[in-house]
Amino acid sequence: MLFQRTCPKGIDFGIHILQKELFIELTKLGWADYDSYDRAYRNKKGDDKLPEVYLKDGEYREVLFNDKETVTSFFLADEKRSFDIKENLFTQGISIIFQANLDKLLPNVTNRADEEMINQITQALKKKFWGNRLVEVITGYERVYDSLKVSYPNKEYDDMGSFCIARFNFKMLYLNEPNKIIFIKS
Repeated sequence: MLFQRTCPKGIDFGIHILQKELFIELTKLGWADYDSYDRAYRNKKGDDKLPEVYLKDGEYREVLFNDKETVTSFFLADEKRSFDIKENLFTQGISIIFQANLDKLLPNVTNRADEEMINQITQALKKKFWGNRLVEVITGYERVYDSLKVSYPNKEYDDMGSFCIARFNFKMLYLNEPNKIIFIKS
């Protein structure tokens, strides 16, 4: 299911477009049980800083992966953005984090299907001309969630067995006007 913001502005407008196009391409590849969330906030919960998407009326939903799901994704925006006053442009990094149970997502693959998942995402990005805007792909529990503070009681999600977590990083340039974006590779 595609969970998007209504009337997105600024960085959220670019995320809105990328999220929709990527969701369409991945579901065409057979990602039937895929939940795609928009930009998450880094909200403090006890000692942790967890990704949560805004619902409405001051309510949020945590979007970390759980074993009942097949595959989820959410966006994070860098907490720093640069502004070029001459060009009237902001520059900001965005990330898409994918969290999957590979046995459910790609059941016909007999080996651990982490590279198959990453390849499908990369191909979907290329098909919609987002591939040349990709800066890097990061794997590994601690590196993917490095701008968060996530403490699990066990490490079953640490890229072992059937679970896979990957982050795709982009740089976005957007005008200081509503609904105008330019993506670049840095």
